[in-house]
Amino acid sequence: MSQSSRSAVKKFVIDNTLTTLPTGITLFQTIATARYEPKVEKLGSTVFCWIGETKRKVSRLSLGRGGGQKLAEWMVDVMVIATTSDEQNGADQFQTIVDTIAESFETINLSPPPVIVDPVDGGVSTVLIIGETWSDVVFRPELTAEQGRVVFRAIISLPVTEYLSQA
Repeated sequence: MSQSSRSAVKKFVIDNTLTTLPTGITLFQTIATARYEPKVEKLGSTVFCWIGETKRKVSRLSLGRGGGQKLAEWMVDVMVIATTSDEQNGADQFQTIVDTIAESFETINLSPPPVIVDPVDGGVSTVLIIGETWSDVVFRPELTAEQGRVVFRAIISLPVTEYLSQA
């Protein structure tokens, strides 16, 4: 039986996270992605995305305790952070970037369903659903007047359904 893989799901989500800035963005120059939280510069022009919390619910689809089929339903949090010195334009541009990233998950090609591979043990499974629903929260900016920087944070919560079949 294939095993549900947190590492494979995290890799699939972050590998499919948009890294192209939307039109009209002037304060930020790049979007950098990572599976795990990176070291974030104090003030910069990069928007950072990484995988935060992951929750999984596994359901057996076939009877018996031996081989069979299962579904793993994931809730994956994509963390987004950026810093700049312009709180007004920065907030507008950061929110536009978050909206664009979240909406981009709707465009992931699932035909045929993509096979994902665990980067540690090589186990394989299939992604059936991603981007059909999602939610996000953009937090109020953190202002540090003495340093002249503003920190913007958001979380995009993304359901992902993984299919596991008998090996």
